[in-house]
Amino acid sequence: RFEKGLSQIGPESAMARAIELVKELAGGEVIGAPVDVQTKKYKPESFSITTDEANALIGVEISKKEMVDVLRRLGFKVKETGKKITAEVPWWRDHDIEAGRDLVEEIARVYGYGKIPAVVPMDVSPRQSDEIIVWEDRIKDFLSGAGFTELYGYSFISKDLLAKSGFDAKNLLRVQNPLTVDLEIMRSTLIPQMLDAIANNQERDDILRFFECSNVYTRKVGEKGKWTNLPDEVSECIIAIADSKDKEPWRKIKGLIEQIFEKYAISDVKWMRVSKDDIWHPGRAVQAYKDDQLLVTLGEISPKYIEAFKIEARVGAAVVELREFIEFAKLHKSYKPPMPYPESKRDLAIVVDEGVEYRDLELAILRADERILNVEWFDTYQGKGVVEGKKSVAMHITIGSAEKTLTSQEIDGVLEDALLACKEKFSAELR
Repeated sequence: RFEKGLSQIGPESAMARAIELVKELAGGEVIGAPVDVQTKKYKPESFSITTDEANALIGVEISKKEMVDVLRRLGFKVKETGKKITAEVPWWRDHDIEAGRDLVEEIARVYGYGKIPAVVPMDVSPRQSDEIIVWEDRIKDFLSGAGFTELYGYSFISKDLLAKSGFDAKNLLRVQNPLTVDLEIMRSTLIPQMLDAIANNQERDDILRFFECSNVYTRKVGEKGKWTNLPDEVSECIIAIADSKDKEPWRKIKGLIEQIFEKYAISDVKWMRVSKDDIWHPGRAVQAYKDDQLLVTLGEISPKYIEAFKIEARVGAAVVELREFIEFAKLHKSYKPPMPYPESKRDLAIVVDEGVEYRDLELAILRADERILNVEWFDTYQGKGVVEGKKSVAMHITIGSAEKTLTSQEIDGVLEDALLACKEKFSAELR
């Protein structure tokens, strides 16, 4: 009972009992009152609880009357004020009862722990995986299946490697205690380490296919346009091909990205030429937008930086913005019924100015006639037989109708509409 300590008035109570026993059993006689030199007068502790607090801790509804009855039976002096119960601790419990929660424990103990039902406090459900990580894994599986090798790079980079690839380290995040001088800056792009990996591995194979999915770190702008100490973490995936025998490796990259778009039901993507970016080859870099959000930047790396890294092949690369990509990506495609009538595919080759972009040609042809279902590029030619400053663009055009089977004359008419649209908009000539 007294394992937590003896009460201050315990000796007085024990002495009174001893005197009582001496009188009763040995005929003793009390000759005077006890003398007690008290350094501190004893004052019993009091603690308060409310019925709502007690019921919340116990987990069952117990009436106020029952709570008061339990405490009084245990020797507490109880005072009631509305829902509040104030209990004065008996002297033999003053080292045991130290707070209101101990009063609740006494009530629960006497009420009966067996009467309190076992209730799971919350639903136990498996932790949800981070959406970006899930989609990252899907893209990794796709690229691995396409013959690409995954790279793992440090999140830190040297200023020399950044400068070598044309990036300014001035406004980038720096580590206060870098392990080495080569790992002092948080990388803001995956391109430099990818080029470095290609340079270090080019002697192993004629064709290198690499990818890396990771975070890059940029300064976060806070209030009043000032930088904060915390970075913006952006999830990106870089894909690269280096082929010493391929003069246009970026076309393979673009085809791969289009496969990814098709696999994950991303349609109506708008391709635009990259206007100014030193890392990309002028005229051989494009960006894919969906609803004005940048999904992918792809193209050929500028010869200047290929030379800086002493890479002997042309390098095609793509940078996928993962957060924007997964906003539009879907695992399940919407069902689109096939055309009830046969389609016809015709080839069209036209000569246009070399500055005309294929995307503009494609849009003009698609808008020329609603029976034009699809336009697919298959060749661009400049050289003998084509005037200097011009280029020949050849396309597959799919023509069909949901209402009937088109005759040869009707198909020829649709093709004439497509050619006329190109003539009016781009001064095109049939080749």
